[in-house]
Amino acid sequence: MKDIKKFAIVLIVLGLPMLVSHWLLMKKKEKEKMEKFIVVDKEKFWLELYQPTARIDSSFKNQVYDWDNYMPGKLSKTNLK
Repeated sequence: MKDIKKFAIVLIVLGLPMLVSHWLLMKKKEKEKMEKFIVVDKEKFWLELYQPTARIDSSFKNQVYDWDNYMPGKLSKTNLK
């Protein structure tokens, strides 16, 4: 009986922090995913407003935007190569 109580205490002491940290990690990943979707939606909305009013070069007219796999980032010299 003492062994079962000790095992239960050890399980609670070690298991509870692991469960809480896993839950917090999942919440953080969910928040990052939502922030990514917000950024993508803003950029998609801007593009949909801008396209009808702008004169578009013929080389960009048939360009397809894959919004589901879009990764927001900043433009830098390495992106332009």
